[in-house]
Amino acid sequence: MEDGFRGLGREKELLRTVLAAVFPDRCSGCGSEGPVMCDGCRAKISGRLAAVFVCPGCGRHTALLGRCGRRLCGKSPLDGAVYLGSYAEPALGTLLRRWKYEGGLAEGRALLGLCRAAWDSSPFWRGLAPLAVAVPVPLHPYRLALRGFNQAAVLARAFAEHFGTECEVGLLRRRFSLRRQAATPEADRRRLRAGSFAARLGQSVPPSCLLVDDVLTSGATLNDCAAALKTAGARQVYALAVLRGGPGLGR
Repeated sequence: MEDGFRGLGREKELLRTVLAAVFPDRCSGCGSEGPVMCDGCRAKISGRLAAVFVCPGCGRHTALLGRCGRRLCGKSPLDGAVYLGSYAEPALGTLLRRWKYEGGLAEGRALLGLCRAAWDSSPFWRGLAPLAVAVPVPLHPYRLALRGFNQAAVLARAFAEHFGTECEVGLLRRRFSLRRQAATPEADRRRLRAGSFAARLGQSVPPSCLLVDDVLTSGATLNDCAAALKTAGARQVYALAVLRGGPGLGR
């Protein structure tokens, strides 16, 4: 998966090419005909992307990879969480949805381009990258087969390749739960996720991990993954999400 998009299949790429000839692409930001992200919108959005730190327990804004200080939040297995932009930003939300659910290669590459620009804009990322191994949040094998790719794995690989660091795509596995969580009430999500992540048997767990996902909503999925990594031996687990979303926008 050199460019992070292998696995979608030649048939799907051909279909996208045919559809593009009939229905030309439009910018996700301004709607103008042309690339899925025009230069003007790319410049505007890039300027708004930054490392935003939130408490992994409650989601409140915090200082550098910290917690808010509340006792309950101190129980989170995550040691810190950071995201780049908002799902409510129309262009960003559109790029992610089209890539994730429609297999839009151009949208996925545009989103990765924005991520790379954001990673280059702050020395924080260059300092963080060598300290932790990138670990994507896994998809259930059934959903992976349907979608053809795991967007979190693509993002984790891109992060590791950008900084020349390590990435462990198969370190975590999802045990069960086939329901799409974006359409599931939060109370049911927590019940379905309980014990649903585990480190793969026989694989050593790095002492410091950076969990990577596309969207941070309640943070419950990332916390469950962090708990599985710490149970398997990790000492520190941080989380990186591309976008911050609201209720119902998660995995």
